[in-house]
Amino acid sequence: MKKLVIVIVVLVVLVPGGLALAGLALGHEKVTTHTVAGEVREIVVRSDSGDVDLIPASGRVEVRETRHYVFEQPTLEQDLTNGVLTLEPHCGGWYFNCSTDLRVTVPAGIEVTVEADSGDVHADGIDVRDIHARSDSGDVHFALAGRQELAWVHTDSGDVHVETDGARAVEAQTDSGEVNVEARGAPRRVVARTDSGDVDVDVPAGVYAVDTATDSGDVQIDGISRNDRAPRSIEARTDSGDVTLDGR
Repeated sequence: MKKLVIVIVVLVVLVPGGLALAGLALGHEKVTTHTVAGEVREIVVRSDSGDVDLIPASGRVEVRETRHYVFEQPTLEQDLTNGVLTLEPHCGGWYFNCSTDLRVTVPAGIEVTVEADSGDVHADGIDVRDIHARSDSGDVHFALAGRQELAWVHTDSGDVHVETDGARAVEAQTDSGEVNVEARGAPRRVVARTDSGDVDVDVPAGVYAVDTATDSGDVQIDGISRNDRAPRSIEARTDSGDVTLDGR
């Protein structure tokens, strides 16, 4: 009986390590690129595991998949209905070391939604009407061109960085991580929140209704005049960390 117990314990300890080594030694990567036929006015990405990169489109929407796997290759469900392009990568029965990174080219003027369970989300220079992005675990970094009615960015664990040229409203939030908002076009509303981490907000100098708070940290405000009745507002809060507002 003792020998049986020892063997079971050894297997429990060694098997996870063996799988990890197998993942490193036997891991596969496959890259596929294809062009979406048809007019796209909205893009929706729902990802189980993997990074999502959004870049400007010079023509039609193009999707590049980079599949990482050991045993079973992940798949991509793609649907275009009434102008809404939905992309949903999935892993099969073997989730070990399985993920799909997506790079999607984004036409100007459309709406974008990203829902990621695990992975970073990046947008570099895209000019969209509205953008909503959420990751359960991962960093979110957006550099947006043009004008948006709303840039809404949330992650449960990770840093959030949003740069906008002309967004009217920005909401950036994380439960654990730093939040940085750079709004160059004098937005009407900025909300930047984190439970743990620093919050930095850069906006054009001027008069704003300001709401700041931190339970543990410092608050610094430069180049911004406070008026509760101002048409433009900033809310910047953290439970643990510093809050910095900079008007330039």
